[in-house]
Amino acid sequence: MKFIYLILFLFLISCSSTSNLNPKKIQGEYILDDNFYGIGSSIKIKGNNSFEYEWVTGLINGITKGKYVINNNKIILNSEFQPESEEFQNKYRILESENKNLDSIKIRVLEKNGITLNYATCILINGDSLIYVTESDNYGFAKIPKVDADSLGISFIGYDYASIPLNNLKSDYLAIELNEKNPDFEYYQFFTNKNFKIRNNKLIGDKEKFIKKK
Repeated sequence: MKFIYLILFLFLISCSSTSNLNPKKIQGEYILDDNFYGIGSSIKIKGNNSFEYEWVTGLINGITKGKYVINNNKIILNSEFQPESEEFQNKYRILESENKNLDSIKIRVLEKNGITLNYATCILINGDSLIYVTESDNYGFAKIPKVDADSLGISFIGYDYASIPLNNLKSDYLAIELNEKNPDFEYYQFFTNKNFKIRNNKLIGDKEKFIKKK
């Protein structure tokens, strides 16, 4: 009977220690427990409920900053940018949209300040099929046929790919401004309610484990 009481007592102590974690003791740098050469990452748990995730894969690297909350024996991370953030959604802007009763759809591809993008690739997609390909000319203009298509795709080196829905399009002239790529976001790593268990100076995720740096 005494043995059973002892086990129960130790169990209660364990539960108490995980449910009352000291935030200051959690702070520090945690290194990914991985032996692959050229691949690594770390999580710095800072004060003011902020964190910094730094990673490297070969010649590519990046930093994600965000906020965390502690819930019992878990730490939950959320990056400052989320997939639905404006910075990741606005791939293009339609500057003009008119119906000129043309026999085809005429588009003009531009960058900011009204500068034309010559030789931008323009494609029509219907379902999973690519049905038409062309390029903008020396003045940024391109013509695409009026056919059944789900979307118009426009790509140009150094700019975000624009996918423009055509299902309810009533215009046959479009002036489209592409968004220049931000190199800071090209390989951005998102954290959306990312959970880690806190145990013995470790952050334990579903597929990875970070060990606190001494």
